[in-house]
Amino acid sequence: LERNKINVSELEFNKILEKIKPVLKQKPHAINELLFICKEFPEEKVINVLMWLVDNEKVDVSGLQLYSWRKQFKIF
Repeated sequence: LERNKINVSELEFNKILEKIKPVLKQKPHAINELLFICKEFPEEKVINVLMWLVDNEKVDVSGLQLYSWRKQFKIF
C-alpha cells in the first residue's frame, strides 16, 4: 500500500510520524493516547498513518489494542 493512497501528504505523514514514533518506542499506547499526542492533526489522518505503519510492519498491535514500534532484530 503506497503512502499517497491514505490521503495524507508526505509532509503530514512525516510530521505525524515524528510525533508518534518516539512515544511508541518508549512503551505501547492506546489509539486515543496517540490521537491526543497528535491533536493538531485531523484524527482520520493520524489513524491512516497508524494503519499504514501497521500494514507495513513498522508498528505492532497487541491483543489489548495497544500500539508499539516494532523492534528490529539484527541477524548475524
